[in-house]
Amino acid sequence: MRPTRSAAWWLLGLMVLSAGCHTLDLDFELPGMLNPDNRRRSRVNDAIRGEKGHSRLIGDYISIGGDTVRMVQGVGLVIGLDGTGEDPPATNQRKMLLDEMRRRRVDDPESLVRSPNTTMVVVTAYIPPLIRTGDPLDVDIKLPDGSLTKSLKGGILLPAFLREYAYLPDGGLREGRELGLAAGPILLNGDDESGVLRGVIPGGGQFTGTERNLAIRLREDYRSAKMTVRIADKIGARFHGYDSHGIKRPLAKPKTDQAIELFVAEEYRDNYPRFLQVIRNIRLTESPVDHHLRMQELQSALMKGDTSEQAALELEAIGNNAIPVLKEGLKAVEIEARFRAAEALAYLKDSSGIPVLKEVVQTEPAFRVFALAAVSTLKSGEAALALRDLMNHPEIEVRYGAFRALSIAAPNDPSVVTHKLDDGFRVHFVESTAEPAIHLTRRRQQELVLFGAEQTLATPVVLRAGKNILIQAADNGDRVKVSLFVPGQPSQELQTTTRVSDVIGAAVKLGATYPAIYDMLRQAETQRNLTGMLAVDRLPRAGRSFERPEMAEGPSSETVGSPALMPNMFDIDHSGLEVEAELDTGAEPPESAAEAASQNEMGGVSFEVQ
Repeated sequence: MRPTRSAAWWLLGLMVLSAGCHTLDLDFELPGMLNPDNRRRSRVNDAIRGEKGHSRLIGDYISIGGDTVRMVQGVGLVIGLDGTGEDPPATNQRKMLLDEMRRRRVDDPESLVRSPNTTMVVVTAYIPPLIRTGDPLDVDIKLPDGSLTKSLKGGILLPAFLREYAYLPDGGLREGRELGLAAGPILLNGDDESGVLRGVIPGGGQFTGTERNLAIRLREDYRSAKMTVRIADKIGARFHGYDSHGIKRPLAKPKTDQAIELFVAEEYRDNYPRFLQVIRNIRLTESPVDHHLRMQELQSALMKGDTSEQAALELEAIGNNAIPVLKEGLKAVEIEARFRAAEALAYLKDSSGIPVLKEVVQTEPAFRVFALAAVSTLKSGEAALALRDLMNHPEIEVRYGAFRALSIAAPNDPSVVTHKLDDGFRVHFVESTAEPAIHLTRRRQQELVLFGAEQTLATPVVLRAGKNILIQAADNGDRVKVSLFVPGQPSQELQTTTRVSDVIGAAVKLGATYPAIYDMLRQAETQRNLTGMLAVDRLPRAGRSFERPEMAEGPSSETVGSPALMPNMFDIDHSGLEVEAELDTGAEPPESAAEAASQNEMGGVSFEVQ
């Protein structure tokens, strides 16, 4: 029988009298007296105590924001075309371009835009999380719809400002903050008809905004100041840094009853997805007895391949006290379990697992990208030696991955000799006992790595480095002639050896850009002038399949990682990832850059991303 309201109040009064001097917990419910705030308060208290079936992991109560990418765009002018450009039609894009040029006080912008040696382009960049002011951005270049430009070959983008745009409910766009500046020579997507109409500028943009941190947001049903403080305290107890005065600073700071600002620990700076995994596996509450029992369970789980990943993450979340258990994991029978233990040890700044990580890089492609990222966090001589040795591996993916990791672990390592050329790109020389190879990049930075510094060109040679530089060598000759031909000017000529590095240096002295050297080496490969292999963006990646041994427990195969878990020290194509809408317009942000393309119109201005 349902009690009347007066009966309910009589019952409440009786409870108050019987409570005496004890504190009364009002987090109970009577029919007709449901209180959402009290229910939420009760849930929070139960979660903090780990009672009534509540999870004890922080990750079950939070979502982490700020780890999406932000798309910025602008219109720019490309110069240096050989009559393949156009006078763009009178659109809002053209008006924006001319207004921008006038603001920059460019002389006679109308004449420059009308020239057949120039064209207007749409410039796009993606701003990743944790970026700092002045960091480089990859830049994508595309012609506007309806453009009659025939080719972007030889083109150089004049400085173009990049801004964010908000998506309005009516389908339009609103211009936001300026967050980047882009410029530089364009590297084409290919030599065919469509390839010469699009391109990239590796590292050609510069982020001009403020540093982006991550943010933790509590689930709505656990929203409370008490919960944010408890979670921030738990994260801060595990991860802390130091301010400019040397004072300890926790890396989590409660901001509201639902939001916590999260700073990434330095050892995870180049693999922040790993940091987020560890954060989610910190325990919200645990008694000493429970902790002791859990350590025993984790040690057992760590020794088995199919349960080792979760066990290693929880141990890493515990911190230095878990190091002895993780070291025991290095003795596991299965390589998967040994790898998970070694990976966690590396992020705890313990070098014990380096031999295991090196073995994994050499033999298990599915774990390779994560093993290299782990080694890169260690600043020890042992880590540098392991990476040097990996640069002798037969697979170019391993060699270049080890080079990238070494550039983080030991940026001034003497095994790598670096020359920064006048055009701004870098040539790195690595002594390697493996087959000679040249590695080029199309993202992150303009970089060329020679594995084998003494590589030479096989003669005869006839190559072009851009439209005005010709490279020639006679059959069986030991000298190369590098000539510059510019209409209306005297020709220039340099003589050099057949060493690839010398030829590149001579071409750059005569004005060759990174895209011109890139094209020259592709020609040399096609004509069999190279004595070793040529590779482009040959990087280890996430999402590969790992086959477990027949006698191992768990599924026979498993996909390891995903694009979302890719260490950010390696290249990521951000165009397919979630795009964050920063301006508050009331409209739902697009789920990806591809969706943004279909929404991206503002007052007749059409920006597209594909």
